[in-house]
Amino acid sequence: MGVDKTEITRDTSFANDLNADSLDTVELVMEFEDEFETSIPDDQAEKIQTVGQAIEYISQATKS
Repeated sequence: MGVDKTEITRDTSFANDLNADSLDTVELVMEFEDEFETSIPDDQAEKIQTVGQAIEYISQATKS
């Protein structure tokens, strides 16, 4: 996405700060699912707007 990783915080917005369009967002969700071996339902994926929200969702979804 062309952004230096040192500039990314929990508050970084995928759409506003990283300029992710809807296709980028779908691809990100697919990458999260593959990397963390979990499934993210569409209704939940739509709520993930920031890096922090992604971290929180994945943390909760992968707790044993």
